[in-house]
Amino acid sequence: MTDPIHALEQRIAALEGRITRVRIASACLAGLAIAAGLAAFQSPDDQNTKQRFTEIDVERINIVEPDGTLALVIANKPRLPDVIVGGVEHDTGRQGSRGPGMLFFNHKGDESGGLTYSSFEREGGAEGGTDYQAGAHFSFDQYQNDQVVFLSYADDGRSRRSGLYVVDRPTNPSIHEILEMRRLMSEGTEEDRARIQNELREAQARGELGAQRVFVGSDAGNAMVRLRDTLGRDRIRMSVNADNIACIEFLDEKGDVVERIPEK
Repeated sequence: MTDPIHALEQRIAALEGRITRVRIASACLAGLAIAAGLAAFQSPDDQNTKQRFTEIDVERINIVEPDGTLALVIANKPRLPDVIVGGVEHDTGRQGSRGPGMLFFNHKGDESGGLTYSSFEREGGAEGGTDYQAGAHFSFDQYQNDQVVFLSYADDGRSRRSGLYVVDRPTNPSIHEILEMRRLMSEGTEEDRARIQNELREAQARGELGAQRVFVGSDAGNAMVRLRDTLGRDRIRMSVNADNIACIEFLDEKGDVVERIPEK
């Protein structure tokens, strides 16, 4: 007859062996799961495949270059970034103030243009109605500076303007200097603000800050072309007004019309 204690020891040893084999199998399965998860997130170059999705919900997508430099951002309203220069985001109060859109960046990580759209409504408008504001903006920025070509739409329910704008900008001040001026205007002393405002006025008067040179579009029901000088003053205006009357006007540096075709 088998010793009961010896039989019990044999059963315990067998159970321990089974537990050990289960642990080994579990560890192998966990390792396979981790490997599969890592493979799913490998870059296409690593696994020589690409992922395909029928539909995804996302608040922001960052497109980056191989070295990680930001190339394109597509985001909703709260996650569309503020001004980014050299890969660093600067607080200008712009974040969250526009609608959803996309922003492009150059090889240095500087914002170089983008597309945005926004609209909102508020009660208590004219005659107890609803006021609204809507706008869209598609811009191209000068290298290390602000926008020089843009398409714009602005509408508040009472007036509406849409068209193509062309702006001449100098190479100086650069976007870095402009951001520093903006920072001093918001954080500096009253003396700093007064000094910067005076410097900007003098530079503008000398034509050193650039100016809007061309507008082609519709403004309050008037189709027009505006050509401006280096100080941003209208010098030629071509228009067809809401009554379908066409004219061309030539203006002097004071803004006075010196010739009109046809004459009144």
